[in-house]
Amino acid sequence: MDGLNAGPVPGDGGMAGLMAALQGGGGGDGGDLPGGGMVEPDSDIQGMSSVEHIQQAMKHLMMALGKEGDEEVGHGITKGMGALQQILAGRQKKDAQLSSLGG
Repeated sequence: MDGLNAGPVPGDGGMAGLMAALQGGGGGDGGDLPGGGMVEPDSDIQGMSSVEHIQQAMKHLMMALGKEGDEEVGHGITKGMGALQQILAGRQKKDAQLSSLGG
């Protein structure tokens, strides 16, 4: 998956550093939204599963791809969607194996 990265992953700051990198900078405490708002503790986003977050990310990437005019950026978006699709496929395969084993 490292081959899909466009840049370095922040080494410090834990999740807050990662969120800041994904949001394009700024410190953030992990609760900041890109538009400057905060995630409310009882909001729908807090109750989402990891799969639901990935599905929402894919929807956003598809919308971004539709608006992107730069072919190189569009290629990067497509690669990102492929990586997320692999995560979901792996999760689905794992769930199917567990189900077939009776778990």
